[in-house]
Amino acid sequence: NRSSLTNTLRGITNEEKLNNLWLKMQITVNSIFDSSLDNRSGARVAKGIRQVIEKKEGLFRMYMMGKRVNYADRSVISPDPFIAIYEVGIPEIFAKKLTYPELVTPHNVYELRQLILNGPEVHPGANFVELEDGTIRRLLPNNLSQRTAVAKLLLTREKQHSDTSLMFTKKVYRHLRTGDYVLVNRQPTLHRPSIQAHMARV
Repeated sequence: NRSSLTNTLRGITNEEKLNNLWLKMQITVNSIFDSSLDNRSGARVAKGIRQVIEKKEGLFRMYMMGKRVNYADRSVISPDPFIAIYEVGIPEIFAKKLTYPELVTPHNVYELRQLILNGPEVHPGANFVELEDGTIRRLLPNNLSQRTAVAKLLLTREKQHSDTSLMFTKKVYRHLRTGDYVLVNRQPTLHRPSIQAHMARV
């Protein structure tokens, strides 16, 4: 009850007890953000938010930045005097893995059809086609007839989708090619210039 709680608090007057309780609560709140601020001896303190995300073993560097994700790769970097200062050289083997989801329209359908026919092993080509319902269709490198059939149906609606607004919603995941813009990060990422936009040069 209230009287027993008051008796367990340090202090003689109620004002001292309230002040000590306030300080104890403030330390507890501080330790949620940074557990190193909790200097209570012998107290078992859980990791604070700062301890969870900082250092190499933290949430970002261990579980997010160090893992491979879509539309990203990792490599060494070296200078090249034969490209423009705003360009970054991308090896062709990387360009075949890095894809850009380009929406199919009547204006680019012929170009995208040719990329599909090239397939995943010829650059510039394409690796996947996304249908109206979100289904991803993988383009087979050794099956030209499959790629030809997919290319012919780029502007054709699937039977189950009669809505005309879904007519131009297919996407072709084409290879990265010269002229595309990419974000390049050099670790340690300490400030804004650590991540810059450059034009790809395959």
